Parts: sequence; C-alpha cells; structure tokens
Amino acid sequence: MVAWIGAHSVLLTVGTMGLYGLLALLFFDAKVSIGGDDSWYILAARDFWSGVAFPSWHGALYPLLLSPLVGPMHTPMFILKLLSILMVVGSMWFTMRAFREGAHPLAWASALVLMAVCHSALVLGSTTYSEPLFMLLQALLLWRVVRLMGMSAAPFSREGFGQHLVLGLLTFLLALTRNVGWGALVAIVLHLALSRRFRELGAYLLSVAVFQIPFTVYKRVVWDGGGLSFAGQMQRALQVDFYNAGAGQEDFMGMVQRVLVNTQNYLGGHLLNFTGFGSHPHWFAALLIVALGLCCLVLAWRRSPLLRFVGLYLLVMLGVTFLTQQVMWNQERLVLVYYPLIVAFVFGALLSRWGGEGGDAGPAGLPVLAFAALAVLVSLARNVGRISAEDFYANMRGDQYHGLTPDWENYLRASEWAGANLPDSAVVACRKPNNSRIYGRRPFLGVFKLPAEEPEAAKAFLDSMKVDYILLGHLRKYTQANTGEFLNALHVWLDLCLYRQPDLLELVHREGKAEAAWVLRVNREPMGGSLQQLRNRLLAGLLVSPTNYEVLHKLTMVSLEEREPEEALMYADRALAQFKDYPQDTPYPLYEAKGMAYFAKGEFDRALKVFEYATRRYNTPHAWHNYGVCLSRMGSPKAQEAFARAKALEGQP
Repeated sequence: MVAWIGAHSVLLTVGTMGLYGLLALLFFDAKVSIGGDDSWYILAARDFWSGVAFPSWHGALYPLLLSPLVGPMHTPMFILKLLSILMVVGSMWFTMRAFREGAHPLAWASALVLMAVCHSALVLGSTTYSEPLFMLLQALLLWRVVRLMGMSAAPFSREGFGQHLVLGLLTFLLALTRNVGWGALVAIVLHLALSRRFRELGAYLLSVAVFQIPFTVYKRVVWDGGGLSFAGQMQRALQVDFYNAGAGQEDFMGMVQRVLVNTQNYLGGHLLNFTGFGSHPHWFAALLIVALGLCCLVLAWRRSPLLRFVGLYLLVMLGVTFLTQQVMWNQERLVLVYYPLIVAFVFGALLSRWGGEGGDAGPAGLPVLAFAALAVLVSLARNVGRISAEDFYANMRGDQYHGLTPDWENYLRASEWAGANLPDSAVVACRKPNNSRIYGRRPFLGVFKLPAEEPEAAKAFLDSMKVDYILLGHLRKYTQANTGEFLNALHVWLDLCLYRQPDLLELVHREGKAEAAWVLRVNREPMGGSLQQLRNRLLAGLLVSPTNYEVLHKLTMVSLEEREPEEALMYADRALAQFKDYPQDTPYPLYEAKGMAYFAKGEFDRALKVFEYATRRYNTPHAWHNYGVCLSRMGSPKAQEAFARAKALEGQP
C-alpha cells in the first residue's frame, strides 16, 4: 500500500482534491458570514480600489487580490467564495509536493485525506476569510523550503539568490496575508541557524528585505503609513482587553494564563474536533498533544530535515498564536490552517522512527492507518448527517438570507432597506457596520460600545457624529440560542439619550416581529410637530427602552392632552414602577402625572391621596397647588389653605 501511494501520489492527491471540492460544494454557503472579519476583507478591497484606505489591519494581501473583482467588476459573492475553495485545493497540491520527497507517503496521504473530510475545512472553503489564501501560500513556502534544502548552488550565485528571492517573496506575502505569517521568518531563521547555514541565512534575510523595504516606502509615500502591518495590533494584542486600553497591559502571569487556556481550547478542543473526535476542550487531551508534538520533534530532529523544519514552524506559529490571541476570541480557523501540517508532521515523525521502507509500513504503519481510517469514517458520517438538500439548493440560488437566525435575518434585511431607501448623505449608526454595508451597499457608522455613561454626554456624542438614522437590532449574545440576551450597547446609549430628549427617535421601518430590527430617524426638533407625531416619536423611544421613565412620563402627559386618562394612568404606573426598589429617588413629576390621570378620570379621592402624599414628600409649590385644585373640586374648605401654602413656597430656594 505504501509503495502504491508513493507511485501514484499525483492520482491520489487529485482524487483527494476532488473529494474536498465535492464536499465543499455540498456545504457551500452563499451568504457572507455574520463574523465581521468575513465582510471586512470585501469592504477593505472596495475601499482600496476607490482610493479610500490601504487595508492594513487584518492583513493586506487578500483585500488587494479581491480589489479588482469587487471594485469595478462587482463580482458575485458566489464567485469570491469559489476562489476560497480553489485556494484550499491548491494548498493540498503543494502540501503533497512538499512532503512527497522528505516524509513517509502514509503521513502526507493521511493528512490530505483528513483535511478533505474535515467539516471545519469544508466550511472555511465558502468564506471570504484570508485563511484559504494563507494555507495556499504556506504550502508554497514549505515546498520552496524543501527545494532549497536540496540546492547545491551558492546562496549568492545567480541561481542560488534567485531561489532565495522566491522564498523571500513567499515569506513577505504570507506575512502580508496574516500578521502571524512573520512567524515563518522566525522559523526559517531558526532552521538555517541551527543547521549552521549562515550564508543562506544572510541571503534569505536580504531577500525578504528586497520586498519589505519598497512596500514600506510605498505605504509611507502613497498612503501616509509606514511600518509593518502588525505594528498597530501588537500593542493591543498584549492588552488585558483588546478593545479597552484602559484595562492595561497583560502581566507575565496573565500571559502564561492566556497561553495555557489557548492551548487547551485550540489543541485540546478544536484540533480534536477536526479529526471528528471530541467536542469540548480538555486539559488532558491538550497535554497529551503537546507531549506528543515535542516527542515527534525529538524523533525527527536528525532523521528528517523536512520534518525538523515543519516541527520548528509549527512550534513558532502556534506559540505566536497562543500568545497574541485573546482567550475570548477562540476561533477554530486560527489553528485550522496548520491542521494538515500537524497531521503530516506527527505521522511522519512516528513513521520515520518505526516505519518501514519501500512497500512496508513498519510497526507504526498499522496504528497510523487505523487512526486515519477511523477519523475519516467518523468525519464522513458526520458530514453526511449534516447535508441538507434544502440548504444546498438555496445556496446554489445565491439566497443571501437562507439559514440565518431571525435576529440576523431581520438585521440584514433592515440594512438592505436602509441602503435602498435612505439618502446617500445620511449618517446611519449601527452595531455591525461591515455586515450592514455588504447588504445595504452604503456606508454605516459603527458604534461598538457605550460611548458615554451620562445622558448629556451620550446625546452630545450622537450630535457630534451627526447621526441621522439608527439601525437597531436584537442580535443575540449567543448566536444559536435565543436566551433573551442581546448586544445592547446601542440600546443603552439611546436610553441615555432619551433621558435628555424623550422624543428623539421616530420609527421609519421595522423588520420582523420577534427579535425585530428597526430603522429610527433622529428628531432634531424637540417637542415639535403635531400631537400625533409627538406620540409616535415617544412610542418609538419606548420600543428602544420600555423602562425609560422620561418617555413614559411624556406619554402620560400626551395621553392626558388627548383626553385618554386610562392610558395616561397606565403610563404613569409604568413610570413609577421603575422606582419600586428605591422609592426615595422617585422624581416629583411622576406622582404629579399619576394624580392628574386620576383627576381626569374623575376619581378625585384617589387623586387627592396622590397629591397629599406629594405635599408631604416634596413640599413644592406645584404639589400644594395640585392638592388645592383637587380639594377645591371636591368642595373642601381646606383648598384655600393649600393654595396659600403654594404661594408662600413660591420664590423659596
């Protein structure tokens, strides 16, 4: 069998690539992922083509490649995602080319087949993340490293330096795709230094500089930004909270804790899931995998230069990933790109020690083959169980909403409506601007966290950003479960603004009933318009914040003016209910409004009790005046005494 694999490596690889392509199409997803990074690459490509900005934040190469497709050509999402599948397929070909000459055939063949049936890899193929491109460049880089290992030409000869230029270009492109790609430079430097190939090391570093220096100059001159692409992220990556600089930098023990937890999540969790085994992260599994990896590095150190380099490469790349990634991100794609290399490295190291030669698999062959076969069968069984004809046909039609949870479907449909119906000059604030921009085909202002904690400052932020409309959804905190918790930063922000101006918002569009999304217009004329317009704006505020007592109070007064005392009483009771746990903080106007509602209903005795309580509690001219009016309406002689008390309190501080 081993001999057959070696003799038919091309046929086996092409068949494996075909298997992956077929399964990837069965799981194809035509819509943009709800993860913000997925849409970021497309939008960054558009911005680059339009001359708006250079895509530095997540890695520039993928947006640069997409820019002619999404800029002038408006290539359909379907085609962009097919490119991702082709990139993964291409990475499989060059992985075979890299391992074919320097590792046991059973090792790289198992790695390719396991990759082809890995559900996470199949899903990755229908995304617009940069990982498929990273995998392709990574496989190309590994292939070139292998070619250099067997090169006899002097490093600074025309042929030798030409080979190093290719490797330098691939390193540069890998780092330009994802910032972690600079780890490849570290791995290659370590490999050459430990091999005492210092002239080759110098040629390699010079080759990388040949591409990096002009690129840095280009960014500085054309885009007013120099330096490496990861420079802006590194400092934030080492913060306790990536999104909050005020939390400070992570200390030594914090970094140790981060590395340990990431090791558990990625190796003891995601890596096992790729094989079809395991579901939740396990410390014991992570420890076994780390120990196995280190043992394999020792086994391969003198037996295989290729496996030694792959081991160093994985050690550096996984180390950088676990060190720089916030624990809360926990994204499987960050380690998925190394999955075929991990399998090929571990199996290759074991087979280099206990494998046979020629057609013999050796003592390690049967366990390796058994594990690979079992993992393939488990993965295939799970994949077959996940195939849905309905999903397949919907995705082949390019349905951009099929399969979304109601919260996201409503939010994205509202985004599309906003793009089609709102003025191009309007500033529309929302929580997920990248996703909204993809569906709405217009700019959106992202508000990701609470901009202020006081009503006046919150309203000032809204005014300073010149917000005209707000797209407000109920995006779940936990995507697949409607627990009632949702991303509420915008809701809290608007709640604060409503205390400053209760009639701030006007509902112009609604999508869905449960987990609805709303498009709200910002009203710049406080208390303006007709009574019905005022009511509509207040009701819009109540949609956003059902417990806002300022909005409830204003609705009470509007209902009284419209001679709806029953409704007024309902709103007044809801407003007062917000202070049931701390009644001492209840504002006087809420009691006044409730008394007026009773008075309008003709229930003067109840109104009197409310007004009497207000005089004892607040002792203000308004309280005594209302008390007097109620006494007068009931024919009580105490009315004049109440009016006199009100007059006496006027002018007092």
